[in-house]
Amino acid sequence: MLLMSWGGELTDEDESVKGWQGLQLEIRRTVAEVRKAGVDQSDERPPNMLWNREQKRVMLIDFERAKYIGVALQEISLNQKRKRTGSSKRAGRASNSTSRFVSSSGT
Repeated sequence: MLLMSWGGELTDEDESVKGWQGLQLEIRRTVAEVRKAGVDQSDERPPNMLWNREQKRVMLIDFERAKYIGVALQEISLNQKRKRTGSSKRAGRASNSTSRFVSSSGT
């Protein structure tokens, strides 16, 4: 979740982007990125789009009607097997404690 105190000016009121043909491309890019993250904003209209001069891009606001459309976990992060780190002394203690646990269960 991202909370912002200032997102920008309304796209239909900001003089720096009024009539700019690239604005529609930026709107499509922002909507596509939000959808790629698994969210359908569901209320894409000018009052919910701000132009942020610092970022030079459109910011979507008002996610009151948004829907989670899902996204595969592989697209977010790859779960890879991690190598053990630390000394062999620590690893030995871990295996001994497991042995004690198994033997104490009566097997």
